[in-house]
Amino acid sequence: MQELTLLGGVSQILNRLRRRMRTGVYSRRPLEILRLEVALASRHVCCDWFIRPADEWDQCLSASARVKLQSQQVLQDALLMRALIFQHFPEIRTTDLCAFRQAEGGTRELILTGAMQRDDEMPSSVRSLAMRAHLFGFQFMQNDGVLCALPFDGVRSKPRR
Repeated sequence: MQELTLLGGVSQILNRLRRRMRTGVYSRRPLEILRLEVALASRHVCCDWFIRPADEWDQCLSASARVKLQSQQVLQDALLMRALIFQHFPEIRTTDLCAFRQAEGGTRELILTGAMQRDDEMPSSVRSLAMRAHLFGFQFMQNDGVLCALPFDGVRSKPRR
């Protein structure tokens, strides 16, 4: 019976992710989930996704403005992904999230990662999107508002739980 509940939860979160993340604030493109792994025994979820490409309507903007908007979208998506996982999996206590950018030659670039706990709280006074993401446990590097690639060996290891 627990497997059916889990399957229902996974199905529900995938449907909600598709609905809620169909379009972003800065991009109308959908988010592409690469992996959603639920481990009930360890009360843990792993989720990887490809970031949204810049919106076609932003072609008239400079390249630097487009990638800054795309970086803002990545941070918003990551915070929403965290919230949705903990909202729809009440038994889950921890989560590992990773966002990848499609690079030249079909390779992946890791640009954001985070290991979070359900109990992590955010002070209501924090307005900066980047600071909120950092305080929730996301790790990323920014250069002038643009997310940069993180070191990544191409293999995502299993979480140590």
